[in-house]
Amino acid sequence: MAAMIAASWLRAGVETQVHVGNLAWRLASVDLAKPYDDIGLWSNSDGRVVAIALVYESYPIDLLIDPDLDDVAELLNAMLDWTEARWRAAVAAGRPAGPFRVGCFDTDGLRGAVLRRRGYAPGGRGYIRFGREAHAADAQAKLPDGLRARAIDRAADVERMVDLHNTIFDSPVLSVDDFRRVIGAPWYRSELGLIAEDGSGEVVAFALGWIDPVGGVIEFEPVGCLFAWRRRGITRALLHEIIGRAASQGATMATVTARSDNTGTIEFYRATGFESRVSESEFTRSFDPADAV
Repeated sequence: MAAMIAASWLRAGVETQVHVGNLAWRLASVDLAKPYDDIGLWSNSDGRVVAIALVYESYPIDLLIDPDLDDVAELLNAMLDWTEARWRAAVAAGRPAGPFRVGCFDTDGLRGAVLRRRGYAPGGRGYIRFGREAHAADAQAKLPDGLRARAIDRAADVERMVDLHNTIFDSPVLSVDDFRRVIGAPWYRSELGLIAEDGSGEVVAFALGWIDPVGGVIEFEPVGCLFAWRRRGITRALLHEIIGRAASQGATMATVTARSDNTGTIEFYRATGFESRVSESEFTRSFDPADAV
């Protein structure tokens, strides 16, 4: 899966729904309706994976298709048939019967048309994908006096990283085992996962960068700072440091995604040099639980 995602970024750039960094978090910390049984793969005649579907309990469904394929409407319908069947099976097994949600870039007219024909309608959450060039000189940014940046210690920092994450973000609630799986992903690089701490050792901010070695893209997932420490340039300095390190490893672009209704986060990323590249909307459809199989 990671190989296909990386290749898609090389050809389609920010109009690829999932980065390898997203994949690490989704597989490690987000409930699949039934882990790994709810990952669908479609291959071509040569056995190469050309489409991936991931069915989550709490996130929009991810449907990834090789950008080099032509006339993908039939494949997209087959993927939706499969994902809807998996969702119905999950409901039949006792999962909540909330609406089915599928992400669609605003530039993807074909996907939007297919979803509408199947009874989906836009109106769920919206997201903005940001991008900017990556330069080694970014690493020259400095933290405020009294703070230092260092790599996350895989042994010593796990529990407090989980506490920090769950303090900053409302959901999903991250467990210690979740985070161990995240930083245990084969494409996680410890030098791109940084925390900022004060003289007493309190961790006040963090950022995890994920580099795609094929497409040369560094993605941030997640980024956070304690409320009392915000607006001091701490998180911005961490991002610049990670971008600079990634650039020295071959990255040419950095990307990050924000909720379209989170104006504070949007302003922050723009102040850090990011520009809006593409928007994504959720299409939703409700199913009658009585139809679950």
